[in-house]
Amino acid sequence: MRYAIEVENLRKTYTVKEWAGLLRRKTRKIEALKGVSFKVKKGELVGYLGENGSGKSTTLKILTGILHPDAGKVKVLGFVPWEDRMEYTRHIGVVFGQKSALWWDLPVKDSLEMWAEIYEVPRQDYERVLEEFGGILGIQEIINQPVRKLSFGQRMKAEILSAMLHSPEVLFLDEPTIGVDVLAKEGIREFLIEVNKKTKMTIILTTHDLADVEALCDRVILLHKGEKVFDGKLKKLKRLYGAVKEVEIDFKPRVHKKIEDLVRGYEINVFETEFVRFFIPEKDAKKIVSEILSLGDNVISFNVKEPSLEEVVKRLYAK
Repeated sequence: MRYAIEVENLRKTYTVKEWAGLLRRKTRKIEALKGVSFKVKKGELVGYLGENGSGKSTTLKILTGILHPDAGKVKVLGFVPWEDRMEYTRHIGVVFGQKSALWWDLPVKDSLEMWAEIYEVPRQDYERVLEEFGGILGIQEIINQPVRKLSFGQRMKAEILSAMLHSPEVLFLDEPTIGVDVLAKEGIREFLIEVNKKTKMTIILTTHDLADVEALCDRVILLHKGEKVFDGKLKKLKRLYGAVKEVEIDFKPRVHKKIEDLVRGYEINVFETEFVRFFIPEKDAKKIVSEILSLGDNVISFNVKEPSLEEVVKRLYAK
């Protein structure tokens, strides 16, 4: 089987009730997914992105068998998620960043052992996973602590490990680093890279933290208002929608007027008395650098760099 996930013309509409007056309500239909199609090869680590309301979470709920689509075909590891759910869930792992799979008052170890029992994981396999992956995540330091005493970052590491005890072939991660501190995020990213490299596990990641995507994903799928607007390499996305350079200049106040003339006509992000950040087409980079250098020591420092993924995505949605 070449593809772990196959999605064809996926559609989902929600019916919501709204107040239309003091005592009257009306119904409104919201198209969450409008014919989304994509395929994911075994072993890929894919970023599945979109703004709030774009259909990301709806897609994940369908792929994990929680929701039924209105139309379309879905196969994950050969299973139809909402039809073969009992057997299917033995082959996937799921982490929803804002919902816990751990028991609040129990030590982490008890929750992990309970999940191992539920998935009928042999004791030797459980201990191997705990030693191999728990070590990378630093679980041993917190394994005897009640979940309620953990920091959010520590809890997310335990959540991810609990989803992997049965060695799933596909791992779905919905906002796994939301609210997590910088150090914990770095640990989770390193762990996911290591797992993907070692086990060739297929990983689908939804996140609003585009730094996660840049660190983890070679391929991204972007949704906008329920429709797929991009599917391809991260480098291609930046090339197509990020064909600009971001320029930052720290300067002395006496050349403020000259800087104002320099940036006129370009897209300005920040402009203060002694600092400016603006965007230029790539073709203008050499000319701008030359003009900056001509200001001599009136320029304290300057930087010309690629736009961030966040900026690229903003530009794509603005089109």
